[in-house]
Amino acid sequence: MTDQTVLESIGCKVLKQLGSGAYGTVFLVVESTFGIAAAKVMDLQHFNEREWEVAGKVSKQADSCQYLVNYKAAQKTQDRAIILMEFANLPPLQKIFDCKLPHLPREDFIKSIMWQLLNGISVIHQSGLIHRDLKADNIMFHNIYGSDQVIVKITDFGLAREKDAQGRGVTQCGTPLGMV
Repeated sequence: MTDQTVLESIGCKVLKQLGSGAYGTVFLVVESTFGIAAAKVMDLQHFNEREWEVAGKVSKQADSCQYLVNYKAAQKTQDRAIILMEFANLPPLQKIFDCKLPHLPREDFIKSIMWQLLNGISVIHQSGLIHRDLKADNIMFHNIYGSDQVIVKITDFGLAREKDAQGRGVTQCGTPLGMV
């Protein structure tokens, strides 16, 4: 069965593929309970139960912090795991870097992005977690429907872990050269 067929079998209407990575493919879907969502589909062998537990902790905080992608639900099939999450409707920060702009963005734009990122990271840390893979590809932009406001959304908590007693993660990980 294809990833799209798996999504359709659990009641999701697939609108398009958004991207793929080492551990799965992300689709834009319409789901009956949550409406428009991003659905990450991965082989069951790549699904980490701890990732879902961490996502649960983050989602509790995401209700009070709009700068974190909210995880909605997870479901397993015979050979796949599906994670439904909030859809950030604009490209990631990496796309801005890739554009090689002829001039720097305005200072107020940069200040706003930095404030939102720091606010989101603070909420993650207050939850007792460390993201461990914060990079431009995992910082999405989202236009709030019906407004001109664009906000950041921190996503991809697959490598996030709880802090140890000294307030740090205990293993080195992340995306080399991509970390910010």
